[in-house]
Amino acid sequence: MKKITLHFSSFHLFMFILLCFVFSSLPALAQTNTSYSTNSNSIGGEYSVGIGFEALKVNNKDYNTAIGYKALFSNNSGYYNTANGSFAMFSNIAGGNNTATGFNALYSNTTGSGNTATGANALRYNTGSGNTASGSESLSSNTTGNNNSANGSFALHSNTTGGRNTATGNGALYSNTNGEANTANGVDALRYNTSGSTNTANGFEALHMNYTGGGNTANGARALYLNSTGNNNTASGNEALYSNTTGFYNTANGASALRANTTGNFNTANGYGALLNNTIGTKNSATGSFALQYNTTGNNNTANGSNALWSNTTGSNNAANGVAALHFNTTGSNNTANGFEALFLNSTGIFNTANGASALRYNTTGGSNTANGYQALFNNTTGSANCATGVAALSSNTTGTENTATGNLALNQNTTGYNNTANGNLALLSNTIGHSNTANGSQALLFNTTGYNNTSNGNQALFLNSGGIANSAHGTEALKFNSTGSNNTANGTVSLFNNSTGNNNTALGDSAGFNSLGSGNIYVGHKAGALETGSNKLYIGNNENKAILFGDINTGQVLLGKPDATGYVFKGTRTLNVLGGIIADSIRVALSGDWADYVFEDDYPLLTPEALSVYIKSNNHLPGIPTAQEVKAEGIELAQLNIKLLEKIEELTLYMLRQQEEINEVRKEISALKANIQKTK
Repeated sequence: MKKITLHFSSFHLFMFILLCFVFSSLPALAQTNTSYSTNSNSIGGEYSVGIGFEALKVNNKDYNTAIGYKALFSNNSGYYNTANGSFAMFSNIAGGNNTATGFNALYSNTTGSGNTATGANALRYNTGSGNTASGSESLSSNTTGNNNSANGSFALHSNTTGGRNTATGNGALYSNTNGEANTANGVDALRYNTSGSTNTANGFEALHMNYTGGGNTANGARALYLNSTGNNNTASGNEALYSNTTGFYNTANGASALRANTTGNFNTANGYGALLNNTIGTKNSATGSFALQYNTTGNNNTANGSNALWSNTTGSNNAANGVAALHFNTTGSNNTANGFEALFLNSTGIFNTANGASALRYNTTGGSNTANGYQALFNNTTGSANCATGVAALSSNTTGTENTATGNLALNQNTTGYNNTANGNLALLSNTIGHSNTANGSQALLFNTTGYNNTSNGNQALFLNSGGIANSAHGTEALKFNSTGSNNTANGTVSLFNNSTGNNNTALGDSAGFNSLGSGNIYVGHKAGALETGSNKLYIGNNENKAILFGDINTGQVLLGKPDATGYVFKGTRTLNVLGGIIADSIRVALSGDWADYVFEDDYPLLTPEALSVYIKSNNHLPGIPTAQEVKAEGIELAQLNIKLLEKIEELTLYMLRQQEEINEVRKEISALKANIQKTK
């Protein structure tokens, strides 16, 4: 600040003080005008003091103090003014309650009141009221602006009519002309603001280039530095919203947050480098160091955590919560990532949801995936429409699609398999390329690798299945040791437990077919066929030795009446075998051949009684009737036997009729002989 030197000696000052004391002490010398001047001119008005050449030269009012060359020179009716410095308040005429300290301070003020100017040229052209300027050239150009406060060299330098502004710092609000209600704290803060209003800038060059933008808040060196016409922005931190020009309703908290934003609107950035490169993207929210750092035009993104959505450029509608979540996402949209490095490498994948540290970490272009849990869908790259819930669920999946895994390590090793569903701890753990499998239960389908179309419900159901296909296991450890067997159905705890390579088996009931090793078996009931190891067998019962029905599917034969039927060999080819007898109130036998009426045909070869006698003597049974040995070995077929019995009855009928004819002929002959005998008498 320029030093102001008063042009009188210490002796003159001493004499002045002495004279003041004398005049005030001698009643005889007392008078109503108590103004004093060390100059040749007299001073009008009461209780005024003028020190300096032509200070208070035309003053007519009271309580004014002017110290300096031509200080308060033009004051006429103004009162309660204090001017210290050459030309201080030079033009003041009627303004009151002003204080000016410094060369040319409040120089042009005429009627303005309640102003305080400290510093050379402070409030030099002011005519307004209620202004406070501290610093060389502060509020220098102010004319009619009121209630401004400027602290610092050139603060509010160009302000003319703007009011209610506060500027603290060298060059703060330097270019403001008619902007109002602005607050600038810091060197060159809001330096180029002209007509922008209600802005707040705290920090070196904060809101430096703002022209007409209003409602902005900048806290930090060069925060909102290039903002020109953008409105209602909030920037806190070094170079926060540095490049913003016309963008509005942005909030940046942290060094370099939203630094490159130009016209983007409704963005929120919290953290060092957050939304650093955003230019025109709108409605983004970034919280954490470098969150959404490279976003340029992407919209409606939310990033919470250091490096979250770090590489996003044009992707929109993404939400990332956690350190490095969606870190490398560029153009992918509608993704949600919650957790450390969730969706870390996602670039263009869309509609993905990852919840948990490293969930969907390596996903690049895969879309519509959902991962919940630590490292869920960890290695997925391009696979789509997958859903993984649980620690490391679907962790190794790369390109597999439409898989659903729920549970710790569920579908952990799946790579390209698709349409798989795993619910439970370690369910489908080893599956790699198998597809269309469903596993519900802890360790269900645990070792399945390439098998497909399998359904497993229950703890360790289909536990060892590797390449078996189209199996269905419901119940704890059902089909547990099946490896490559296919098209098996097991319903019940440990049903088909030991089946490994057998195919087309069906077991209903706990422990049903427990030791089954073959194929094509049907087991129904508790422990039904539990000891069977062969193929194509049918068991219905409620224990391994209580089968109510046994069948051989190969021959189509069924056995009743042998509870322990394991190893039973059918005799003959009869379909229904019954041990222990049958009780029935009626039996209807279907005709399996020609009915015996053929006996009455004219060409029927009826044996003569003599021939029949010879046959019986030779065979000990009637022709067409099974022998005793055959019946014992094979039993009898009721329908055929009934036909044969009817045949023999009808043959007997023929024999009887022929015999009756012969009897009738004999009777005729006897009658004739009797008649001839009577004639001869």
